Amino acid sequence: MRHTHTWVPPKGTTNSVVKWNEEFVYTRAYVETQKTEEIETEITRYGLWFIHPITGEERTVEAPFFRSGRHLSNHGVKMFRLRGGTHEGALVMSMGIQKSYDIAYFLFTYDGVVWRQVTQNDSPRSQELLLEEQEFRVWEEPGPLDSRAWVIAGGQLLSISTSMLFAVDNTHAFAYDSGPDSPRSDAFLRALKVLEETPSRWPPLSSELQDKIKEAIPDEIRPRVNYRSWLLAMSEKDKAVLVPVDHAQQGLQFLMRFASDL
Repeated sequence: MRHTHTWVPPKGTTNSVVKWNEEFVYTRAYVETQKTEEIETEITRYGLWFIHPITGEERTVEAPFFRSGRHLSNHGVKMFRLRGGTHEGALVMSMGIQKSYDIAYFLFTYDGVVWRQVTQNDSPRSQELLLEEQEFRVWEEPGPLDSRAWVIAGGQLLSISTSMLFAVDNTHAFAYDSGPDSPRSDAFLRALKVLEETPSRWPPLSSELQDKIKEAIPDEIRPRVNYRSWLLAMSEKDKAVLVPVDHAQQGLQFLMRFASDL
């Protein structure tokens, strides 16, 4: 096992990743300072980082939507995530914004050219939705995200990659007041059962291969690797293994590639 490449991701890259065509795709969330007529303002931008695990090529794509102000603490970064499956061949993402008690979720797709956002607003909104039944807005020009345009809200959001069904749990905001057990939504429980029966898209690597990867990690990076979490994001393709080095507050720091000689 040989260490063959290290990528340094652009700022704001998270550990949310999916494989799309021949590339691996990560989400990004970062603050940009704008200066107009001596007035500085901050906006939170979102985007994607693409890497090809074999050629090493990388590229970035900026999302057309943004939020005014700094939104990187709490749920700001962790809640912009890729959802694993695709919709008509397009990547699917969710964004969560903390409300008073619930988390309001927005859904987006990106097909390599066009960004779309789910806009269907049921009243009252359901705790589950099927992506293929929704209406979409095409983002033709960059602009601020409408905070009222969320499509589902509650606690944790689950998605089933094979059907792109989304289900949200009841909020646990009052769990400590009401007792250790919070009621779970029926929609969430149904989705959870399906996920428990679905094979993992990141099959675990053998213990032998894991040991060989640990031995091949460069000395300057080795102290920064959190071995309790690294296996969760390891992925293998054509005898190449990708290993992330992640920081809880700062996002993805490095992405290493190892080539197998087996």
